[in-house]
Amino acid sequence: MVTFKPYRVETWELYALIGFIALALLFLVGFMLVTAARAARMEYRLDPDGLTIVWGEPRTIPYADIRSVERVEGRPRLRRIVGTAISGLHLGTFSLQGVGRVRLYAGRIDQHLVLVDAGPHGRLGLTPEDPDRFVAELRRRLP
Repeated sequence: MVTFKPYRVETWELYALIGFIALALLFLVGFMLVTAARAARMEYRLDPDGLTIVWGEPRTIPYADIRSVERVEGRPRLRRIVGTAISGLHLGTFSLQGVGRVRLYAGRIDQHLVLVDAGPHGRLGLTPEDPDRFVAELRRRLP
C-alpha cells in the first residue's frame, strides 16, 4: 500500500481560526453577562445630594444642575446613535423625536420614559417603575 498526503495542508491556520472564533464568542458572552448583571442592579435614587443613577459606577447629578423633569406620554420614537437596545434594556445615546439627543439608562420605555434635563450633564432618559411618583418626588427636591 502506498499513501500520499495532501499538498501543504497546514492545520495551524485552522486551529488559529477556531481559537479566534472561540475568543470572540467568549468575549461576547462575558459582555452579555456583565450587562445583564448591571441591568439587574440598575436603579435611580433620590439622595440628599442629588439624583443618583446606578449603572455600574453610580453617577450623581446635583439637584441644582437639573433644569426640568417631565414624563413622556405615549410610546417615544427613539433612534439609537450609540449604545444597546436589547431585551427591554436601553443604554447609550439615542435621538428622541422632537427632543434631540438623550442619554438613556432605561428598561422598557413604553409609557414609562421620564426626561431629565440635567444642564451640563445633558438630557437623561430614565424609566422608573412609577414615573408619576418619581417625577413628583424629583420636582419636590429641585431648588
